[in-house]
Amino acid sequence: MKERIKQIRKDLKLTQQQFADKLGVGKSTLESYEYGRIIPPERTVNSICRTFHVNKDWLVNGEGLPFKEITREEEIAELVETLWDDDGSSFRRDFILEISKMDIAQLRALDGFMQLMKSIDEEREKGFKDGHNFENQEYCGGFQFNFNQEEGEPSILSEKDYQRKESIKKLNTVINKLKED
Repeated sequence: MKERIKQIRKDLKLTQQQFADKLGVGKSTLESYEYGRIIPPERTVNSICRTFHVNKDWLVNGEGLPFKEITREEEIAELVETLWDDDGSSFRRDFILEISKMDIAQLRALDGFMQLMKSIDEEREKGFKDGHNFENQEYCGGFQFNFNQEEGEPSILSEKDYQRKESIKKLNTVINKLKED
């Protein structure tokens, strides 16, 4: 079993510390499992299987495939359970509750925003420091998305608010030019 535990951790690209943290055990305990000094108790075996979707027959006996196939519904149920059992912060729970109240247009706007964020992350991973050239604003589901590199804070404006903001910028530019003359 020791080799299979290590294989799962490596397949998931987790350090020993990360893997141990997810299981609620110490790093030294995990090392003992991986080196075969200690056989993990049944509850730890079950935790590995539940947490990482591992096939218990494979983990214990080496039979079958390492990972279980899970349905989209099971994945969503696990996500909701994880959010509900969060560290006491109500932000994630509130976020899920607000999403559940959205109509289809709002969900599409949120999906567009998430796709934009995903593409920005992908660009960053490719090594582009400024991703999508954050100086330029991008529209997503009827909203303008702006990322301020200096502050690292995203802002989302409706198209109307964005137009107001741009009008104020232009007005300030004109006022500053008049002051210079």
